[in-house]
Amino acid sequence: MNSDKKSRDSSQQAAPTKGTISTGPVEIPEDNNVSEQLESVTSANILCNYMTKIEYMKEVIRNMAFIPRYVEENLEYLNVQDLHTIAFPMTCFCDIPLTKVKNHMGVYGEYGVAIKKKVCIERDVQPILYLNNSSRLKNDLSEALSKLLHEDPISPKWRMLPDTILSVLLYSKPIMGYMSRDEWDKPHRLLFKDECEWRYIPSVSESMSLIIPQDDNTKKGRKYYSKALERDKSTWFPFQVDEIEYIIVPNEVLAIEMISAIKAMRGKTLADKHKLISKIEIADKFRSNLI
Repeated sequence: MNSDKKSRDSSQQAAPTKGTISTGPVEIPEDNNVSEQLESVTSANILCNYMTKIEYMKEVIRNMAFIPRYVEENLEYLNVQDLHTIAFPMTCFCDIPLTKVKNHMGVYGEYGVAIKKKVCIERDVQPILYLNNSSRLKNDLSEALSKLLHEDPISPKWRMLPDTILSVLLYSKPIMGYMSRDEWDKPHRLLFKDECEWRYIPSVSESMSLIIPQDDNTKKGRKYYSKALERDKSTWFPFQVDEIEYIIVPNEVLAIEMISAIKAMRGKTLADKHKLISKIEIADKFRSNLI
């Protein structure tokens, strides 16, 4: 009886075409790779890391890698008892077309290294989740964190749940709020959603902490933990010359300085150095077109 029913059910279903995944009325090709098939229309096709000093840019290009650092995030918007801030390692990128990046550069710096978006997607760079403070999603996350911190331990069969909640937290931010940076005198109120942020959060070894203990979460403590990342190249985000789209500097004087730094690089062929120099863009030349 059961075998006959299975036979009838299977005969009524069209066999999926080879090379596809059966999803009912829709057939999705197995090679459905968005990063290869689609290009952005309203956002950029690059992800750019902006910085405040040319020394930082020289280091990035010299290492051909972004080195994550520990950054403090404000969690007051979640209203979780005893959870006010959190510090963890990241490298941040923005997904803003160059024609609209003027304000972002004003906050985060006029030096930028832009990597092809496809490369970033393949290497675990993730767009963050902007939480509406009035949403059920934000309230659900707050409740989950509160239970995790203050209630009985989670059942063993749900042992992966704390890691999942933590991952959501590390890739989340409110739509707007206050942000502090070590180089700022006081917090700035920002519309975070306009930053179109993507994050690279490295895996850290067992000897290191993904989350800085609260007692160590000071300016000095974050610098100390970040130094450990500098020594551990497995936490870096490496890239190749051909994966860089732009090297952005504010003006011609600094472009000349960057060219000199590239020419002095060791371990790079003359062809690679010429490629790097060809990727330099001067912000002053297109600043008037930025909005």
